[in-house]
Amino acid sequence: MKQLEHVSERISERISDSISRRRHLPSGPGQKRRLLELIERFKSARMLVIGDFILDRFVWGSVDRISPEAPVPVVHVRGESYMPGGSLNVAHNIRTLGGAVDPCGVVGRDREGRMLLKLMRREESLYAKCSSILETIQYGRLPWGRRKACSAIAK
Repeated sequence: MKQLEHVSERISERISDSISRRRHLPSGPGQKRRLLELIERFKSARMLVIGDFILDRFVWGSVDRISPEAPVPVVHVRGESYMPGGSLNVAHNIRTLGGAVDPCGVVGRDREGRMLLKLMRREESLYAKCSSILETIQYGRLPWGRRKACSAIAK
């Protein structure tokens, strides 16, 4: 809990600093105070997030060249990682700001759905309906350098 408070304080500081640096946004003391009050009130909120549960898949590697057959990078894969995405990412962000959240969604009875539920087990509450009709949405990302070649995969 102490770590969550620390993260919330750092986010508040960053938002406040960001607002004061931007000239096109009002940056008076009243605006900063109002923003900090809203963030503080957010901590006492309880929200229900309903949406797509998505498995974000990151394929890590390096790109040495572009394919001669098509203008796409040739990736030398070094590893993969997975994270909860979609509405689960929204729920994670709410928790990070100190709010209480109950994510609600559907996953398939497939490998990706099992992986997603395993990733989410550490969360306090999760309402997930497993469906044998639907397949879990997976979003693939291939980050390389400063560019990100992305592809949406909906099985």
